[in-house]
Amino acid sequence: MYGEAELFTGNTMYFTISTLQKETTIKDMLRNWLACYSGNLLGAVFFAFLISQSGVFDHISRDHLLFVVAETKMQATATQLFFKGILCNWLVCLAIFIPMQMKEDIAKIFSMILIVFIFFASGYEHSIANFVLFSIALAVPHPETINIAGVMHNIIPVTLGNIVGGALFMGALYTYLASQNEAHVSSKQSVVRYLFRKEKILNK
Repeated sequence: MYGEAELFTGNTMYFTISTLQKETTIKDMLRNWLACYSGNLLGAVFFAFLISQSGVFDHISRDHLLFVVAETKMQATATQLFFKGILCNWLVCLAIFIPMQMKEDIAKIFSMILIVFIFFASGYEHSIANFVLFSIALAVPHPETINIAGVMHNIIPVTLGNIVGGALFMGALYTYLASQNEAHVSSKQSVVRYLFRKEKILNK
């Protein structure tokens, strides 16, 4: 919001809304998602490379929190990961959507931090954050239990869950609710105009 960067998970909501409102096409949406996902992945790998070259994690123990968290994420079932991915991006997109309804920057920042903290504390799964975690874990000396197969086992269902959470539970749902509200307002306005015309006719 403030940095004007592109995050895949947030764009699952943005481009679903714009596509449903016919401001963009499905092709535009998929192209954006692919570009953002690829860019976020490259950013995570580059960041991990910088961290690994700094030597910060060169001498950590095999039971370090970094490895414990990475292994835990790799050992969850695909179903668990998928639903955690849905819940995660639902909250992440709310952290984008809710501040838009506020005027003060302090309120916006506080609400974003609070909602993101809830997602983090809940242990939900964010595909881009996991890219960073796994990239760092793989880039430094690590246990054999942390491997590419484990990364793929996590990333695929989490990414699908993130898409469902952002596109369906936020983008599509809020677009539908907004359209229903607009239809309701339009209907009320039509009734008011009808009653106003009827009153003028009677007064004549």
